Amino acid sequence: MKNPAPRTHGAAVMLAAFLASGFFLSHLLYRHTRNIRFKLGKGCGLIGSALALAAWIAMPPLGAWAAALLAAAVTLAGVAAAQGAQAYYGQEDDPRVVIDEFAGYLWSVVFLPKQAWVLIAAFIGFRLLDVFKPLGIRRLEELPGGLGCMMDDVAAGWLTALILASILFFC
Repeated sequence: MKNPAPRTHGAAVMLAAFLASGFFLSHLLYRHTRNIRFKLGKGCGLIGSALALAAWIAMPPLGAWAAALLAAAVTLAGVAAAQGAQAYYGQEDDPRVVIDEFAGYLWSVVFLPKQAWVLIAAFIGFRLLDVFKPLGIRRLEELPGGLGCMMDDVAAGWLTALILASILFFC
């Protein structure tokens, strides 16, 4: 169990929570699932992944390296936002923090073709890998602060991309 962070509500902390929670959209799902004991979480990560999918579809085509720089920038900003959100929610890696799923999904598609079946396969694959966290991905949650919140999802995104790229290569 991670140590709870002190709960504060300054403007910077509220902005961090706003960004980290997908513009507070994750609160909608959390409100209806917080009393349900899911072994696999509250389902709020679905919101972050869906926001990333929508943003990726709406975004004009980018070169692979520009897309990777975008995903890296979102990841770095996500570390800071997740860290600030810890102060807002009073705990580390609160289920309402979904910027990690946003970044993880971006990493799962940045080097892949922007085709409907690839985006859907990446969405499903990323969600499964994010929930089950195979191959030691879960250990990344132990990293301190916002880094621990973000890196397990980024690793799940990288693994999703590797699996899909292999499928594309061999098919």
